[in-house]
Amino acid sequence: MRWHPNLYLDDRIREHPRAVIEKIEQGDYGSRYVITLAYNGKDQLDIRPAASLARSYLREGGPLIVAVCSGKKEAMRMLERMVQDCCRQTGDVNLREWLAGREER
Repeated sequence: MRWHPNLYLDDRIREHPRAVIEKIEQGDYGSRYVITLAYNGKDQLDIRPAASLARSYLREGGPLIVAVCSGKKEAMRMLERMVQDCCRQTGDVNLREWLAGREER
């Protein structure tokens, strides 16, 4: 799995981020959701259950994980926050480009 160095984390995940990431990497997904760069390369982001990362093609060299959330509603809120942050900082909503820039910092 590939993790963005500046992950977005919801409040519940932020309490123990390393433990949560380790659990996900070990296959203990719980009800967590992740936001990733879209795997198809055309769209910007995907919201998916963390359990979908069990698929081998996503586990090895899959899409970049940019956020971890404790549930689907939290992931939707997180996406809204990410769009707002991107728009505030760049004036547009090119999330892929913006996240790439955050990766370099």
